[in-house]
Amino acid sequence: MTPEECKKTFAELSSFMQESGLAWAVEDVESSIRLGKPEIKSVSLLKETDSEQWGLATEGRPQKRSPGKKVELTTNVSYSEREKLLMLLAALKQVTTNVFDLENEIAKFVGESDAPRRFEFWDEDADERELEVDVAQVSQRFDHLENFNHLVAELEREANAD
Repeated sequence: MTPEECKKTFAELSSFMQESGLAWAVEDVESSIRLGKPEIKSVSLLKETDSEQWGLATEGRPQKRSPGKKVELTTNVSYSEREKLLMLLAALKQVTTNVFDLENEIAKFVGESDAPRRFEFWDEDADERELEVDVAQVSQRFDHLENFNHLVAELEREANAD
C-alpha cells in the first residue's frame, strides 16, 4: 500500500470504529500517534575550550568548541502512514479478541454450571447496555471472529507490502 492508501484506509477504518462504538480505541491510537514514536539518537556533546589555551584572551569567553563525548538521547519522531494504520489494526484486533475471550470464558463457565444462559454487562454510569452474552451464540461469534482475524491479517499484509 502506498502512504496515501494507508492514510485513506486509516480514515475509513477510524470512522467505522467510531460508528461501531469504539471511539475510545480510536482516541487511544490517535493519542499515541500524537506523542510520536520514541527513537534513540546518538549525539556528541560540545566541549568548550578556554581561549587562553589558544593565546587569545577575550574577556574569559570560550573561543572554540570541539566535539565531546557521545551520549544517547531519546526523541520522538512521527509515525509513517503505514505504522499508523498498523497501530489502528492492532487496537481493533485487541478489542475484538478481548471481548470474545470474555464471552468464551463465560460460555465455558455456564456450560459447566447451572448459571443463566444470558448475561448483560453495563457501565453503571451509562444508560445503555455495554455487552450482552448469549451462550448459544458464542460459537457463531467464534466463526465470525476467525473470519474477521483473517481479513485483518490480509489487510496487514497489504499494508506491509511495498
